Amino acid sequence: MIFKLEYLVDGQRMEQPFNRNQITIGRDASVDFVLNSNTVSRQHAVITVDQNGARLTVLSRGGLTAVNGRQVSGEVPLVDGCQIHFGQLAFTFRSEHSPAPQQWNPQAAPQLEPAVVAPPVEKTKPKPELTDENTGGIRSWDDIAAGADEEDEDLDQVDDIASNFQKLQKAAAKADKSSKGTNPVVVIIGLLAAVAMLAFTFYQPDQRAAVVKKAKGDTPVIEWQEKDIICTVPADCRSKAIKDYLYAVETFEKREVDIINLYESYKSMDHAKKLLERGEITEDVPEMKGMAELKAKALKIMERKFVTARQAFHRHSQRNENRKMAAVLNEIQRYFPDKRCKYYRWATVQERSMRDKGIYIQGSE
Repeated sequence: MIFKLEYLVDGQRMEQPFNRNQITIGRDASVDFVLNSNTVSRQHAVITVDQNGARLTVLSRGGLTAVNGRQVSGEVPLVDGCQIHFGQLAFTFRSEHSPAPQQWNPQAAPQLEPAVVAPPVEKTKPKPELTDENTGGIRSWDDIAAGADEEDEDLDQVDDIASNFQKLQKAAAKADKSSKGTNPVVVIIGLLAAVAMLAFTFYQPDQRAAVVKKAKGDTPVIEWQEKDIICTVPADCRSKAIKDYLYAVETFEKREVDIINLYESYKSMDHAKKLLERGEITEDVPEMKGMAELKAKALKIMERKFVTARQAFHRHSQRNENRKMAAVLNEIQRYFPDKRCKYYRWATVQERSMRDKGIYIQGSE
């Protein structure tokens, strides 16, 4: 075991060990550690443990990620015993490869309110749900930020609106700073006002329900249009679907020959599935046996490529390495050369943002 995450389920302490150096975490079924909560983004974060220690890379733009009670972004170090929050879900990081420094006291670290944790889900089991009953009626900070990582609308163009968590932190910091030269009564009144503002924001059922209503399902990898799925009768749809699948198998086997073959293979299988749906064909097609497994395998490889690239993009962004950021976006667009693909659209949004800021630089230095 390289590291593990501890969490609570109905008051019982559970743990999930990992025997790999890097895992992806999120709500999407393609990640390594699936968290079934609408407070968690589809691609929320990455934990890496190597010779340089342990670190957390935040991928979510709209959701809460905190270490020892402090909201974090980008890449932050992890030590044995530190507490991590993904949305409202709390975990304790454990690893002998990243021991805590002697002067660090986890009991003294600021803590977020404990939350009921949905356990990691095996693919064959139904996913447990967080409900208003076991979360005190507050479903997520992500919902208040207009949904966790809502890529289906704007692909991470999340407004930089301070979350209630940030507001409370700022209020506490301001009060602490002011207390050195201010009447204690004034400081107490200020803190009570901040807490009242937070309570007022959280406990408005009608507004909270409206925000929760905004949350949407997972975004498909490819946004097919009606004109893309052309077949007339069920026999025609079936024949075209089989042809697509056979092409996908051939292309998948050549995925190392050309970088676009992996995506082409997945696209052909997804198109085949749409053709079967158009023809209302629900029974198994013998000629397409194994398509679900192959499609899932292709998707997992694509997700890993995208997560790795996105992780590099955020790392370069933290260091203001604009040329390297542009190179990562170009790589994503080469892997997924299709405007209907959500990965391509994400890269396009980032490129447009960089161009607007005048920091999009291509070519070698």
